Amino acid sequence: MGTLRKYDLKSAGCDVFFETGTGLGHSLKHALDNGKFRKLYSSEIHEPTALRAQKLFSKNGSVKIINADSLSALKEVLVGIPLSTPILFFLDAHFPGEVENNFNYSSNVPSNQSMPLKDELIFISSLRKDAGDIVIIDDLNLYEDGPFANGAIEVNFANIPDSLRDLSFIYELYPQKKIERDYQDEGYLIIKPNNSLFELKKVSQFYRFKRNIKKNITRFFK
Repeated sequence: MGTLRKYDLKSAGCDVFFETGTGLGHSLKHALDNGKFRKLYSSEIHEPTALRAQKLFSKNGSVKIINADSLSALKEVLVGIPLSTPILFFLDAHFPGEVENNFNYSSNVPSNQSMPLKDELIFISSLRKDAGDIVIIDDLNLYEDGPFANGAIEVNFANIPDSLRDLSFIYELYPQKKIERDYQDEGYLIIKPNNSLFELKKVSQFYRFKRNIKKNITRFFK
């Protein structure tokens, strides 16, 4: 599945990062290192996955991992963030436990727990429609067809019904925002203010080189 790890987040111009679906923490770690966010939140409904992430980020005071469904986490956090504080949302919550070794997509039961995107966006827009937020929806290929770099999903993948493969509601929620599709990886849908120039540009080769050096040094001193 997709990850923000490849992309430069600084141009988003947001003070807060909110991710739904922590997974292995790759996107969250990159946001911590690259985005210049003063506070980062990530919600993870699957307890073993959340506990692993909480341990991984335990030394980072600016990061909070919330072991709850994404809608509950959004309700907990967003009420305390003023509209004048822009948030970069990365909506990647689906298939709880997906990163575990024994996960089986064929056993997925589609619901607002396993695919909460619509509920997430309805709540975010109800509270922050006029804010200068940027929303990145991951794994666009789960919701529609397109020329995705990593290909389309298989027919009946994860038992997703056609009713969930429809993002037309987004245009009703955000009639005054710019909505763009990016077909890199498994695809991304980006919702942003009309005056925003943000796009998913890959980090530089030099940045990747520095990140690899830092990663190897960290491993050496463990």
